[in-house]
Amino acid sequence: MHQSIIEKIACPSCQRPYQKVSHHSDKERLLNGYLECNGCAIIIPVIDGFAFFTEPRLHPEQASPEALITLGNKLFGTAEDFNQYHHQKNCRGAIEVYAAFQPFNESTRAFTPLIPHLEGQLVENDLILDTWGRTGWSGEWLAGLFPNQRILSIWEGNSSVLAYRGYRHLLAMKNRAPNLDIIFTHPERPIPLDSGSVGLVYGLDSLHRYSFYPFVSECLRITKPEGACVFPHIHLTNSEPSPWFDRGCNQFHGQDYRKWLQRLSANNDRQGWVLSEENLFEGPSLAPLEDDSDTSHYNGLVFILPSSFSPALPPPVTQAMPASSTRYLVNPLLRFDPIRSTTSVSKTLHNGEAEHLLLRHPVYQKRLPDTPLALSRLDWVALIHAMNGATADRISRQGSGLVETLERLALSEVVLPEKVSLSAHRLQRFHSNQLPVEQISTRYFWSAWEHSDANMEIPSLGELSAGELVQLGTGLAALLLQEGVRPGTRITLSGNSAPLFTITGLVAASLGATAGFEECAVESRCSHTSAVSGKAHSSTPAELLDKLGNLPQPWPALSCLQGGKIEFQVGTERVNFSLEELFNACVALKHQIGIPDWATPEGDAWQQLIILTCKALSNHSAHNQ
Repeated sequence: MHQSIIEKIACPSCQRPYQKVSHHSDKERLLNGYLECNGCAIIIPVIDGFAFFTEPRLHPEQASPEALITLGNKLFGTAEDFNQYHHQKNCRGAIEVYAAFQPFNESTRAFTPLIPHLEGQLVENDLILDTWGRTGWSGEWLAGLFPNQRILSIWEGNSSVLAYRGYRHLLAMKNRAPNLDIIFTHPERPIPLDSGSVGLVYGLDSLHRYSFYPFVSECLRITKPEGACVFPHIHLTNSEPSPWFDRGCNQFHGQDYRKWLQRLSANNDRQGWVLSEENLFEGPSLAPLEDDSDTSHYNGLVFILPSSFSPALPPPVTQAMPASSTRYLVNPLLRFDPIRSTTSVSKTLHNGEAEHLLLRHPVYQKRLPDTPLALSRLDWVALIHAMNGATADRISRQGSGLVETLERLALSEVVLPEKVSLSAHRLQRFHSNQLPVEQISTRYFWSAWEHSDANMEIPSLGELSAGELVQLGTGLAALLLQEGVRPGTRITLSGNSAPLFTITGLVAASLGATAGFEECAVESRCSHTSAVSGKAHSSTPAELLDKLGNLPQPWPALSCLQGGKIEFQVGTERVNFSLEELFNACVALKHQIGIPDWATPEGDAWQQLIILTCKALSNHSAHNQ
C-alpha cells in the first residue's frame, strides 16, 4: 500500500487514523505488516501490499512476520495451485463472459464522455475510489485514465472471478499500475477512509447491488466538498428489456433518483443528474449535462458534482492519433476465420454464453458488424501486435500503417483502444481465455508438436502426423544450419507460397533468423545468403525436398531455438513481428479462431502460419509449459 493511501485510511468503526507497522516496505509502499487502530485495537493485516479488512486480527502477535506468511499461504495459495485451477477451467472452455466483456460493455464506456467534466475537478494526487473491483479491470482502467491521481480499488473479499488468489497472481504490486492500490472490504460496511478524503468515487455496478444505507451515505461522507461521485449502470424501472430478462437487485424509476438528488442538492451544496446509459454510449465524446430521468431506457447513470461546478466546453474537432501508451484489446465476442480471412460475431462462442450476453446488451449489439468483416494481411499482423499488448508507440515502429489499421478496426469493435498498463492488458487476456500470463517460447512450440496427436494434410507433402511434421522441421533446421543460417540471417520466401516454404519460414525463425515472405514472384523460391560463407542459396520446393533427401541422417534435435522474426510485405511496405508474438497471439485467441481439421491449402503464407501455429498449440496450457 502506498503511504499516501495509508494516510487517508481511517478505522471504519471509530474513524481514528491507523498506526502503520511495517515488516517489509518498498520505497513508499508497505508490502507486509499491519495497520492498528488505537481506538478499538483491531489489527488489519497487509500482505504483499493488499490490506485485508476482511481478515481482522485481535493483537499484533497474530500479525507477526511468521503469522502473516502463514496467513498469506492460506489466502493466496501457490502459483501452482492457481495455474492448475485455471488449467482445468481452460480445458472445459469455461470463461466468465461478463468479465471478458467488461471493457467493451456500454455500462463501462458510458463513463468516458463524462471524463472531460472531471478534469477540472481533480488535482494531482487526488484519491479516486473504485467501489466495484470484481474483475480487477476497473482499477487498472482508472489508473490509465487518471495517471496523475491515485486509485484505490476495493473488493468484497475472497469471491468471484479473481478472489484473493487471482488478485495475488495477476495484480500483485510488482505487476499492476504504479498508481493503483487494492484493499479487501465489503462496500456495505463503513468504508475505511477519512471523511472528505476522496476526489472521485467511481461506483460502477454498485447502486443497484448494495443497499443505499450505508453505501451511498459512506460515498458522500468520504468525498471532498469539491469532489465528485459517478455511479454508472443503475437499474431503472422507466422501461423493461425486450426481450425481457430478470435484472434483479435495486430498481427505481429515474424520477425517484431525481427527487433524491434534489433533496441532496438542497442540503449538501451538491448537484446531480440522472443520465441515460444508452445516450452516453451512443452520444458525443463530451456528454451534455441535461437531466434525463424520464429516459426510455432501462439503465442509467447518476452523476454528482459540487454546486459550483461549471460544465466543460466541447474540445475542437481534430483527428487525434492514439496516445503512445495506448494498447488494444481484442473483442472476445468475435470469431476469426483464417481460411476465409474474416472475423464475425459468433453467438456460439464460450459455450453459448456470447448469445446470452448479447441478448442482454442490445445497445452494444447494434454497434457490432452484422456481416463478416474481411481481414487483410495488414489487419492480421496488426492483430498479432494487439494481442501481445504492444503500445501504439511500439506498434508504429514495427511497420507503417499498423496503428492506423488498429484504429480502423476499432470503429467496427474488433479492437478497443485503451490507455492501460501491460498488466491490465494481460488481465483482460486472462479473463478472455482463462490462461495465466506466462509467455509461450519457441522451444515450447516444437515440444507441443511432438506431443500432439494431430494429422496434417499438406498439399504436395501428403498427410503428415505431428511426429512426421516435427521430423520435417528437424530436417529443415539441419539443412538451414548447414547452409549458414544463423540468428540475424534473412531468408526470403514466396508470400503466396507452398506450405513447405511456410514450414521452412517457421523453422528459420525458430533458429533466430528473419523469415521474409514477399509478394508472389514468377517462380516460387526460398533464398538466403549464408551468414558464414556469404554464399547465396536458392531453392524451389522440389529442390528443397531433394536437398533434404540427400542430407545425412540422423538429423540433430532442435537445440538452438531462440525465436527470430516473421516479416510480410504489404504493398511497398514491410511489417514484422517476432515468432513468439505469433505463438502468444494464437494461444490468446485459441477459443476464437476456427481451426480446420486439415492443414492448409496452397495460398497465402499468413493463413498457413496461423493454422500450423493453432494446431500445434490447440492443447496448450501455460501450466504444462
